[in-house]
Parts: sequence; structure tokens; C-alpha cells
Amino acid sequence: MATKDSRQFSRPMLILDGVERPLEKASPDEFAKSEEWMQELLFKYPGLIPVDELEPAFRGLIPIARELRTSRGPLDLCFVNPEGNITLVETKLWNNPEARRQVVAQIIDYATELSRWSYMELVSAVRNATDSKDSDPLISSVRAVAGEEFSEADFTDTVSRNLASGKFLLLIVGDGIHEGVEGTVEFLQRTPQLGFTLGLVEIALFKLGSHAEDGFFVQPRVIARTREVIRAIVEVRSNAPNVNVTCATPETDLGNIATSGKRPPPLTLTLFLDELRNNEGDELVTLAEQMIHEAPAHGLDVDLGSGGAMLKFEDEDTSESFNFGQIRKDGTLHTGRFSEKCVRLKIPRNIWLPYYDSLVKLIPGSKWLPFQQKGIDGNMAWVADANGNWPSAAPLLRNREQWFKTIEDTVDRIRPLLPNASK
Repeated sequence: MATKDSRQFSRPMLILDGVERPLEKASPDEFAKSEEWMQELLFKYPGLIPVDELEPAFRGLIPIARELRTSRGPLDLCFVNPEGNITLVETKLWNNPEARRQVVAQIIDYATELSRWSYMELVSAVRNATDSKDSDPLISSVRAVAGEEFSEADFTDTVSRNLASGKFLLLIVGDGIHEGVEGTVEFLQRTPQLGFTLGLVEIALFKLGSHAEDGFFVQPRVIARTREVIRAIVEVRSNAPNVNVTCATPETDLGNIATSGKRPPPLTLTLFLDELRNNEGDELVTLAEQMIHEAPAHGLDVDLGSGGAMLKFEDEDTSESFNFGQIRKDGTLHTGRFSEKCVRLKIPRNIWLPYYDSLVKLIPGSKWLPFQQKGIDGNMAWVADANGNWPSAAPLLRNREQWFKTIEDTVDRIRPLLPNASK
């Protein structure tokens, strides 16, 4: 890991007609005494923001508004791309110690505020910030760049979903990222419900002549995230008096998981629903959201793993938990874990197998199949479709009230047999 002292820009060398010309470092103060100059620069030339290195899904930045008014104060810059992904930018000159301490909290406050907005509230704020006469300045700006293939309906739907889930790219861009900023990432835990990505970008300015007015060279750099900024996604699901917390702090790229031996991090709810929508469409997403919303009323929790959402029951007296089925991000239903847990606990087969009989009745064309696992003494079961594959979760989600009732009946049967269960 590089030390902080070595994290500096080397002096660029411009070579023209075979002549070396070293460039001198410039300060934004040579252009202006405020942060407005840097705002104007990034708004006019959004290609200076290294989005591809941070989150490729946000590439293709289209400037939407400067000084976007929110109840938390004015946001410096707002961008969208043709896919409906939103990027929020705060620019800072680091000669102000107070700014260094507060900038991370500030941009997260803006993201929190925008996550409460509807699409039309965003449109209204952009219209006020730009004095635009267009009924929808977002659509007008994006269409001018994206051309005829641009889908207005898809764009507005995606922007609406991203607002509701807090799925933003948040960037702090300055002329130097100091330790005071890097140490403020604890503010991330203030907004666990949002699915944002936070990035720190440092920009160096070099003069092409003796004065900044003679022209300048801009060198952006993403600050290393291994230690300086730990990107964390925190998911909190609360059903009083129980609170379940999942935190993923990936230290490697997912592409390196196979070689590193590390397990993929859990999905967040936003990522799970996005994957499900991409694979199976909006209907299954709606059904899954309804299941997640209704489960607590039946004494059940929904936990997110790397593969999907698990419908679980946890017995408070014995601390035993049971996974009654996982809705995978590809839309299939995996049900083997419940029988595995029962076999491990030596719960009689006639107690837990009726659960699988009930699932088969709720999923047309399905059947339960036996399986064995090395190291576990006993036959287990899982539900398959007619071809012996994992079945679609859709029929069960459509019949979720019956599914919940089946789980409740099963819990009543197994609870008295749990180790250390109260008699």
C-alpha cells in the first residue's frame, strides 16, 4: 500500500516539436478565489470526471443543473446519463479546514434529501435552478445527446426508482484530498437505507504558460479506495424488537472472488431487485417486494445473501433459524436448506416433509425430490419443476398468503422439537 506522502502528482512534461516543456502546478486560486470556477469547469466539461473508473454504469454524464436547491442547501452539480443514473457532485478547495470535516456529511445529506423526491419534484428543482421554460428539462437535455433511440418512458421510470432507493453516484471533487476528508467516512453509517456509491476525485491543474490565462492542463485522479475510503453497503431491516444488519465491505473485485477464495458480498435490496428486474421483469419484482413487505406480519424475516432473498424464521427461545426458501436473483426458488436444517437437528421426517408436499400443491407442475449431502446422515428434499430444475418463484409469490400459512403450520410442528425448547 502506498504511503500518503507518495500519493502526489508528478510534474507533467509537455513535448512539442521535440522540445521538452515542464508544466508548473497551478492553484485554483489563480483562476478564482472561490469554488465557482471548478464548478463551471466540470459542468462544461463533464468528461473530466473519471466515472468509468468509479462506476461504469454512470458513464455518459449529461449536465442537468448547478446549485440545485434542496432543504439541506444547494447541491453544486447534478448530472444524469441516458440510462437514468444520477450523479451528484460537490466541489471543494481544501484551504478551508471546516470544509474538509463536513464535505462528506454534506453530500450525503443532499442524497438523503433527493431520495425523498419524486421524479416531478426533481424536474421542478432543475427547472428552478436553470430558469428553464421546458416542461421537463431532464428529458430535453438527455434527448439532445441521446438522439432518437432515447426512451422517455424507460428514462423516467429508472430515475424514479433511483430516487426512491437512493441509488446515486456521489463525488467529492477537489484540488487535494486531505486526511481530514478521508477520515470522515464514518458518516456513511448515517444513511444505511441508501444504495449510493461515494467517490473522492482529486484534480491537479498545471499552467501551459507563465499565467493560468495562457491555458492549463487538467489531470483528474481517483483516490485509492483500499484504505483511504472503504466503500461499504449497509442494509438494515428492522422488525422490532429484532434488528438484522448486513454489511458488505468488498476488498476485492468480484471478478477476483474465484481466485481469492473469498465469498461474494451480500446483495442489497436495491441490487437484488435490479437483478431480478433484469432477469424476469417488473411483475416478479412487484411480487417480491410485496412478499418482503408482508413477511414480518407473519413472524418472518427476509435476509439477503449473495444469491438472493431468503425467507427465514428465527426462534427467539432457542436461537435456531430456518430458511424456508430463497428467491434467487434469476427468479428461481431454492428450497433445500430447510430440510437440511431439520435433518441436522434430527427432527423426524414426518414433521418437516409435509412442508414440501404443500409447496408442490402451490407450484403447478412441480415435485419434491430427495437428495443426500456428504457428512449429513439422512435424506433431505427440495422442490423441482417438471424438468428437474429449480422452479420459478412466481407461482409461490402469487400464492404467498398460503405460503405464509404453510410456514406457520410447519413452525408450530417443529418448535416443540427444537433443542432447549421450552416445554
